[in-house]
Amino acid sequence: MPRADEVQGTLAAALLPLCDFAIHVAAWSLLRARFSPVTTHTLLVRAGAWLPTIDSPEEARVVARSLLRHGTCLSRSLALAARAPTADVVIGVTPRKQAPLLAHAWIEMGGAPIDATDVSGAEIARLRGPASATGRGTAAAP
Repeated sequence: MPRADEVQGTLAAALLPLCDFAIHVAAWSLLRARFSPVTTHTLLVRAGAWLPTIDSPEEARVVARSLLRHGTCLSRSLALAARAPTADVVIGVTPRKQAPLLAHAWIEMGGAPIDATDVSGAEIARLRGPASATGRGTAAAP
């Protein structure tokens, strides 16, 4: 018969994808309700502090893949950063002639993107995690 802590650990592992999805829904909803990315990041980091942390880029890539088909790059990045205290949400833009501005958001841990192919445009803002290697707290500009 399994021990109580083994059952609890298995249950927690099974619920984490649901928690990640719920945090993503919260991120998307806050952004749609016109909360700024800075405010959304602050609120989600507080909520994510109650959940197990994402400590490595490998773990972050697993979560990122699970959220890939949902929401926007910004809502996905904010959701992932909620459980990753060392992660930064980076927002970049690419100006285009005769076309709308192209913006994109991605996650960096330890100053490097978790997926090098995901980087797009020049950085215009960096929302730092509470334990970010690039500094402390949220910053709206690089």
